[in-house]
Amino acid sequence: MAVAYVLAFVSLSLAVVAPSVQAHVAVFDEYWTQRQTDALQKTMESYDPNPYNVTDHLNYHAALAMETNGAGNGTRRELTQVGVARKTKRRGGRYESLNAIDKCWRGTKNWDKNRKKLADCVLGFGRKTTGGKAGPIYVITDASDDDLMNPKPGTLRHAVTRDTPLWIIFDRSMIIKLQQELIINSDKTIDGRGASVHITGGKSNAWSPAPKNPIPRKFAIRPQPGTKVRRLTKDAGTLGCKPGKSC
Repeated sequence: MAVAYVLAFVSLSLAVVAPSVQAHVAVFDEYWTQRQTDALQKTMESYDPNPYNVTDHLNYHAALAMETNGAGNGTRRELTQVGVARKTKRRGGRYESLNAIDKCWRGTKNWDKNRKKLADCVLGFGRKTTGGKAGPIYVITDASDDDLMNPKPGTLRHAVTRDTPLWIIFDRSMIIKLQQELIINSDKTIDGRGASVHITGGKSNAWSPAPKNPIPRKFAIRPQPGTKVRRLTKDAGTLGCKPGKSC
């Protein structure tokens, strides 16, 4: 009799749990199906059926940057002088650079007052990328990564997981040690200009399921031995930018 009661109880429990599990799976599937649909839509919006137009656009601005610096139609050997051009940033009151993107924003002393200008400088196949331009500035003040489920406001994890566009900057140089991989939502710009930001630990993954409009700029992600990096933007070194001064 006791065995019969136990079997009846287990059967009843399974009958209650099964619909709940199925309902959860249905919600889960609906969520990821929508993410897939959104990702495909954004991909199609960004697609250019004529890649030569994109290449010509990039080459035009690259040539324009060289011409305005007096590089003219020089040989490829002259391209190696970009380091010299950066050391002598201004000549006759004009900022010099052979890099069209750098030339777009780095010549202004108050670049830190108009950080979003960087979104207007994008060239190449990512030229339609806007990052967090449509959103407010989010300042990272806390280098911790203690709560993965409910990230603390002011941390990088809290910023990148928001659903709204954000332009993310750092109030100082810092080392951020991740506890787990970093899931980055769409419409985010991580702008490390003016600070030295190093992201370590947590497999050092910067990954997002089909992100749209990401613009990472000048922060370093240090990979750990024996880890698998799925989506990694690694930019070692810094520009040496300081607020109030041209870079």
